[in-house]
Amino acid sequence: MAEHEHRDHSLVRVGGHLHKLTPIADQAGRIVRHAVTPLMVEIRSKDLIQILVGAAVLSVPISLTEEAWNLAEQLSTARIGVLAGLSLALKRIVIVAFPASMSAALSDSIR
Repeated sequence: MAEHEHRDHSLVRVGGHLHKLTPIADQAGRIVRHAVTPLMVEIRSKDLIQILVGAAVLSVPISLTEEAWNLAEQLSTARIGVLAGLSLALKRIVIVAFPASMSAALSDSIR
C-alpha cells in the first residue's frame, strides 16, 4: 500500500523496509508494471551491528601496533576523556543526526 504519493512514484513498505515504487507505462500510457527500488534512509539494529563489527575489525590491527601502546602510555587521563568524548560525539552525529536529517529531507521532497 502506498504511504505517500508523488507525481511519478510512491513510497511503500515491503517487508518492513521503505521502497520507491515507480510505475512503468506502455506507449498508450497504461501502467504495465512497477519498478521497486529500496530506499536506504532508515537505520536498523542489524545496520548498527554491522557498523560496530566493521569498526572493530578495522581498529584491531591499529590497536596492536607499538605506536598505539606508546601513545596510550603517554596520554593523560584528561586527554583520554577528551578523545573518548569526541569519538562519541562523532558517532552520534553519524549514526543519529545524519540519518534523521536525511529522512527529514526525504519527507520534505515528498510533500
